Amino acid sequence: MIAVTTSSVGFGAYLAKVAAQFLRDNEIFVPADDEDD
Repeated sequence: MIAVTTSSVGFGAYLAKVAAQFLRDNEIFVPADDEDD
């Protein structure tokens, strides 16, 4: 049970990382730089 939970969390984190990189590369979602200078 612990192995299933751990692998699921790891796989979910990997998918989130890949999805975020895809969105950034295609400029669908670009995080705003909120720097107050």
